[in-house]
Amino acid sequence: MENKLQKAAKIWPSLSLTVREGKIEIEVSKLSTKQAFRTKNHINKLLKADTETSTMTRAFLVGLVKELSDFLDCNKRLQTGEDYKFTVQSLIEQRPDWTLEEFANCFKLIKQGSFGKLFERLKTAEILDILSRYEIYRINEREALRKEQDQQRQPERSENFTVKYVPQKKNHHIKEFLHLSQKDLIELGQVKPKAASDE
Repeated sequence: MENKLQKAAKIWPSLSLTVREGKIEIEVSKLSTKQAFRTKNHINKLLKADTETSTMTRAFLVGLVKELSDFLDCNKRLQTGEDYKFTVQSLIEQRPDWTLEEFANCFKLIKQGSFGKLFERLKTAEILDILSRYEIYRINEREALRKEQDQQRQPERSENFTVKYVPQKKNHHIKEFLHLSQKDLIELGQVKPKAASDE
């Protein structure tokens, strides 16, 4: 079991992993939206990895969905293995760019009531609807990340900031010509027109 824990810790470094009673448990209580958005554990990447990683990723998602379904006291909820399998497949299809941490954080927020109270029904459609509402968190975090990256790119401005212009050397073998007639030069004011007596 220790080998699986070590592998899981490499796959999901931002989640607190422990082994209790022969199974892997993941502590997400300290996970924030910022941490969840900025990790690299995207679902589509993990599912394309080796078979064991893909299986662990799907098992993790099934565990999250089952825990959510068991936690919420809804009259109509996911109950069978087929329900969980279909829901996880829908999550993967609808949100392939999400990280595992984002799913964990979203489900934590659902349990905390951030998306309203759920009493009557918790099936695949309701979960997908809530994931759509979680997108606002992602948009805000994406914007914050872009601002941080822009600030890192901009040089610090100081009073000692100078710009040095270094002209580029021109190739003197190629001459550029501007063809202007005498009339054009007169209109530009570069040449005085000839007086009638000069002709």
